[in-house]
Amino acid sequence: MNSAMMVAQAASTIVGGINLIGTVELNDDGVTTTASDAAILSQVSTFWNALSGVDSADDPSGTPAAFPMAVPPPPTFGDR
Repeated sequence: MNSAMMVAQAASTIVGGINLIGTVELNDDGVTTTASDAAILSQVSTFWNALSGVDSADDPSGTPAAFPMAVPPPPTFGDR
């Protein structure tokens, strides 16, 4: 996979993030956004933290910042 393909795949995920929903439009001239560079960087950071396991919420049992749903508990495998 080349860099251009990876960027295209990551871009659709990032603009679908909760911090950017409603800021992106697809029109005849291409993609336009009303999001600032800071808002886009914030969304990238939010996803990075979620993927790396960093919890930025005050309440660890609460809803994480990256996704609008609570994270399920890890599976248990008996008495290992």
